[in-house]
Amino acid sequence: MSNAKVVELGDRVKDQVTGFVGIAMGRSEFINKCERFALQDEKLDKDNKVRDLVWFDVEQLVVVKKGALPIPNKSVPIAERPNGPGLNGSRRSDAPR
Repeated sequence: MSNAKVVELGDRVKDQVTGFVGIAMGRSEFINKCERFALQDEKLDKDNKVRDLVWFDVEQLVVVKKGALPIPNKSVPIAERPNGPGLNGSRRSDAPR
């Protein structure tokens, strides 16, 4: 069973294979229906820098906490969000800088 309907952006999730826990910050879907989530570690590295996102297949993820990171404007389509991309992927001309 796929967790695709269970995992949402902003959830704290755990990879069952490695034990890595992070916030779901991105989602990708491939033509073959493979879904992957990008997880952001909530801790800084030893140099106090943000760690890179780590990608995992959705089937190996379990939700630890729903909505751990609230998503602003979640109900507004991405193309209509003030700082989001325009319809063609470019920055909207009316977006604040």
